[in-house]
Amino acid sequence: MATRSEQPRGSVPGRARRSAAAPSTRPPPTRATETPPVSPEPPAPRPSPAGPTPSAGEAAPEPAAVDPTAAPPRSEPARPFRPWTRARGPIRARGGDVERARRVNDLLVAPIGVLPTAEGDVVRPFRLGLGAEIAARRKPEVPATALKRAIHDYARSFLYVFAAAQPGSMRHDLAGTPVEPVSETDRHDAQRDSQSRIARARLRRAEREAEASREATSPIDADPDGTGASCGLASPDPAEGPNGVMDAERSTRPCV
Repeated sequence: MATRSEQPRGSVPGRARRSAAAPSTRPPPTRATETPPVSPEPPAPRPSPAGPTPSAGEAAPEPAAVDPTAAPPRSEPARPFRPWTRARGPIRARGGDVERARRVNDLLVAPIGVLPTAEGDVVRPFRLGLGAEIAARRKPEVPATALKRAIHDYARSFLYVFAAAQPGSMRHDLAGTPVEPVSETDRHDAQRDSQSRIARARLRRAEREAEASREATSPIDADPDGTGASCGLASPDPAEGPNGVMDAERSTRPCV
C-alpha cells in the first residue's frame, strides 16, 4: 500500500493552484475624481463715456449721422499777444467822444479841462482816483448814478481806451496836466481791448459789404430816380485814418 508523501504542515497545494488559476473578482481601485480648475470671472464692463447703458425695455439711442463730405473741425491756435512798440501819436477826439464829454460837463458845476470840447482835441486818460474828484463837482440836483454812468460811457469809449493803450501814454489830472504814466498792466489790457474791438469792427464791415453786394445783385432798383446817388453814409474803417483807428459806426439815410 502506497503511502502519501509527507508535506509541510500548514500548506494546502490544491487551494494554491486554484488561487493561481482563477482570475481575481475584486474591482480595480478607482482614482479620485479631479476637480476642474475654476476660471476667473471677467471684469465688469465700464460705462460708456457717451452715456449710461439703456435699461431693459428702452431702445438704444441711434448714433448721430456723420456727413462723409464734411471737413474735419480745425482748431486754430490763439495768436500770442505782442505788446505795441510804436505809438501812433496823440489820439484826437471825434464827434462821439466830444458828445460823451459834453454830457459829463453838463452834470458838473464847472467844466473840467481834461475832457475834449471839440473834434481834434487830444483824448487824455484820467489819473487813478480822478472819478472821486469829478464827483465832488457834481451839481446838487444831479443824481450820483447819472454822473457815474456818464463818466463810465466816456472812459469806455474806443478812442479813450486806444489812447491809454499807446506806448508811453500818460494819465492826467482835472486840468489835463500829465501826472503819471499808465502802468504796463493797464496799457497791455487796453491794447488787448483795442485789438478785440478792431477785429469785431472789421467783421461787421465785411458782413455789411457782403449784404450790400447781395442787394446790388437783386432785381430791385436801388436808384429809382436815376441820379446814381448813394443811399448810405459810412464812417471810415477802424484800422484807417490818421490815428489808425476810427469808430466803426455807420449811419444810413433813405433815398429821396
